[in-house]
Amino acid sequence: MPLSAIETLPGVGYMAGEVRKESGQGRPVSQKTPSVLFENMIHPLIPYTARGVIWYQGETGSSKPYEYRVLFPALIRAWREAWNRPDWPFLFVQLAAYESEHGDFTAQRAVQTRVRDTVPNTGMALAIDCGERENIHPRRKAPVGERLARLALAKVYGREVVSRGPVFQALEKSNGKLSVIFQCSENVPQASRLPFQTLETSDGNNPDGGE
Repeated sequence: MPLSAIETLPGVGYMAGEVRKESGQGRPVSQKTPSVLFENMIHPLIPYTARGVIWYQGETGSSKPYEYRVLFPALIRAWREAWNRPDWPFLFVQLAAYESEHGDFTAQRAVQTRVRDTVPNTGMALAIDCGERENIHPRRKAPVGERLARLALAKVYGREVVSRGPVFQALEKSNGKLSVIFQCSENVPQASRLPFQTLETSDGNNPDGGE
């Protein structure tokens, strides 16, 4: 996003001052310098139209998820303002599973989930099951692409497709049993809302059923 947008953000505005200081001293900047990628690769596209945005990034930001919590919604807002599309669909991929020594991927996924739930007209494709322990760029791309496609079909093109898996809603205890309640997508056919057939417990056995 542009520096003018960054410098107004609480807690992260200092980034804009650092970039201007380095530029004024003739220091080279990298692709990781705030605003560099936007000014050189995104800004030239602004005259063109697009139905929406698909975003796949967040690994670098996982070292400071508390800042990403501010920066990511601001980026979405800045792009929508740049294209003059306040309701522009913005779809993104949640971080895949990866054993990181330099970032908090769990906290970063929580930030991404919060953005999905609080920023209007966004959608998030899960990729945790596609990850690899020692490969930050997992090889299984097809499932992620399919999930993004389903999100786009549902949110952008109005197709009645299942675009989101069950989301944990509540845990209830009754008569010595625990019931895990999930919220299903509104497009899941009623016939598909049956007891779990493939869910396994920690001992490897199938549970009796699910709600």
